[in-house]
Amino acid sequence: MDRHMPTTHSSIANQPASNAGISSGVNSKLIGEIRQFIESNSEDVGARFAEEAKRMHYGESEERNIRGQATREELTELKEDGIQVTPLPAFLTNDKNKLN
Repeated sequence: MDRHMPTTHSSIANQPASNAGISSGVNSKLIGEIRQFIESNSEDVGARFAEEAKRMHYGESEERNIRGQATREELTELKEDGIQVTPLPAFLTNDKNKLN
């Protein structure tokens, strides 16, 4: 399936070698905390993401925070339907091959 994968840039390469390890550890800890927050405050609906987002939008399902996978086409369709979604970069998910 076609997945939208945002590009991320690391600034660690631009830092002196003595600071790179410290920044990397801080970044890893912060990313872990953000990932934990997302997982604790949303339901993983997997490949049903677009379908469930539409159901919630049209009042067919209870509104709640959800996460899952969607194709680029599904994201475009959701936007056209007035449904706001926020793609998450892969580094904020446990599965590096998914975009939630």
